[in-house]
Amino acid sequence: MSLLESKKIASQYQKEANKCNSGMETSAEATEKAEMTLVSHTKLTALWELRAS
Repeated sequence: MSLLESKKIASQYQKEANKCNSGMETSAEATEKAEMTLVSHTKLTALWELRAS
């Protein structure tokens, strides 16, 4: 395999790795937002249950 081919393949792998890392960051952000929403809804539910009783 020539040096040029090796560099091209390494570049392709690096691009794929960067896409994967970006996807993981996006997923982590979405998870964090979902957790905050869940906490908010849980507090609201507790408040309404308290008012109902």
